Amino acid sequence: MYIFSKYIVLGMIHSLTNKGSKEDHIWCLLNIIPDISLFYAVLDLYIAGTDTVATTITWLILYMMKYKEAQDKCQNEIEQVAEFLP
Repeated sequence: MYIFSKYIVLGMIHSLTNKGSKEDHIWCLLNIIPDISLFYAVLDLYIAGTDTVATTITWLILYMMKYKEAQDKCQNEIEQVAEFLP
């Protein structure tokens, strides 16, 4: 996981530094901050986003377990939307 995420993040950093102009603030910032620090900052944001989504889905499931009418509404909406899918 570490090697894959490092490859993705460093690839994004490389593409940003190649596209930016010399006067661009992001380009200057990317050249000041060491790659490893930037890697860990982006990785923290990715993990925080993943954790937030997981927590939201957990609460959604718990809410639907407690309130049957909310579960029924969601089921009906999913069935309505799924009618239009191939």
